[in-house]
Amino acid sequence: PFSLLAVAAVGVILFIIIYFFNIGEVASIKRGAQINRYSVARAYQFRENVVITKFFFRLAVPIMIFAAPAFFFYFLKTYLARTREHEWLRLLASELFDFSLGIAILIVAPGVVLYEPRVMRSLK
Repeated sequence: PFSLLAVAAVGVILFIIIYFFNIGEVASIKRGAQINRYSVARAYQFRENVVITKFFFRLAVPIMIFAAPAFFFYFLKTYLARTREHEWLRLLASELFDFSLGIAILIVAPGVVLYEPRVMRSLK
């Protein structure tokens, strides 16, 4: 689980760097066209990148909140002493891990529709 958290941390850092880079490019484009640098497709792409990145930021918070119990139960299942006395707790943690991920999906999936109005419009 620690390697997964390390990969997630690196991903979040890169995500934030790319977000601020895109915002900087959009601000540069708004200042005015530059010869050999401006194109409508490029400007549209950077604006779209900023919109999608904001959407992922709004979606990431509920995912982290509702996935946190799953990490706790996975930690219990993996690192609890493998003794006969603790076997029931390890099995319970394993089942609660699966249950918490299922609940997280049921709660977060509708958030896609709530957080992005274009998804709702495309469903109509």
